[in-house]
This record gives sequence, C-alpha cells and structure tokens, in this order.
Amino acid sequence: TEDGVAALVTKYRAIRETKTTAVIYILYLHQATENTTEVGSTHKEDGIVIFNDALDMFAGNGEKIRQAYEFSTLLHEFGHQLKLPHNDLEGCLMNEQVEPDHIAKIQARDILVDFCDAEKALMKIQ
Repeated sequence: TEDGVAALVTKYRAIRETKTTAVIYILYLHQATENTTEVGSTHKEDGIVIFNDALDMFAGNGEKIRQAYEFSTLLHEFGHQLKLPHNDLEGCLMNEQVEPDHIAKIQARDILVDFCDAEKALMKIQ
C-alpha cells in the first residue's frame, strides 16, 4: 500500500541530503496489493518502487529480458520523477503500458531502454 511504501522509505532513509545532493529511493517489493500487474510506480518526489513478482510474471524466466524490463521500468518511473506524464506514443518509454500489446518481447534488445525524442524534448523545456 502507499502507506506501507511511505513507512519503508522513512525507515530506510539513511543518506543525508544536502543542497548539492539529490536522493532517490528504489524499493524492490513483492507485489502491489491494489494492482497485481503493475510492475513499477513512483512514490512522492523521491521514491521508485519495482514490483518483483509482477515483473517476473511479465518478463518470464529469461534473465536478460527480465533485466532489460527492470531497467526500462526504472527509467519510466524516473521519468515521472522528472515530471514526464504518460503518453500513448508508440516507441516511447512513458507509454503507460509495459508493452502496448501486453506481450513481453522475446529479445532483450527489442525492449525500450531510452526516452524517445518527444520525451527528451519535454525534458529540455522543463
């Protein structure tokens, strides 16, 4: 739950923030209780949550594919930290669905692991 994530962030907040240091927390949890297919989410302005069970179910047993989806999910959630919204643009990392057709890719090289040009342009103007 959101309250459970907040409690974990508070419990493990060990790094001292300074004026020149940005801190982001990445939590690996089993599964979202509200949405069992959600692979990641953001928590306020300084947290990213990766749901291992949902990511494993989606990506399957291939370690390289799982790692690529994990990296893609981290970047997607980090995009939210940068205030990027979801979009419905094909080939863009901020698309709300992990894959528009809900089917995992077979090759790790086919998984999006970079922001598209439209998203990069939004980052430059913010």
